[in-house]
Amino acid sequence: METNSERNGVPRRPPRGQPIPNWCTLSRSDEVEIRRNGRHIAAGRIDMLALDGTMIWILKEPGNDRELFLRSDGVTLHRRPAQGTT
Repeated sequence: METNSERNGVPRRPPRGQPIPNWCTLSRSDEVEIRRNGRHIAAGRIDMLALDGTMIWILKEPGNDRELFLRSDGVTLHRRPAQGTT
């Protein structure tokens, strides 16, 4: 049975601020959340990013699987607050 905090067995994540329109403003090791059509699909730490802001590699949570995301795929990035902040 699904609860309000999950759908199809996938936990729902609360929104975390506005999307980052210019990926060039991100830095290696920023914590980000990735969404597609408003739905959380991944979160983790930026491992590498293209200088032109067209793609990023993140080390996903949990574990450290690495995944490539392209801006042209229609995903949005949201910077996550630093650990220990409210």
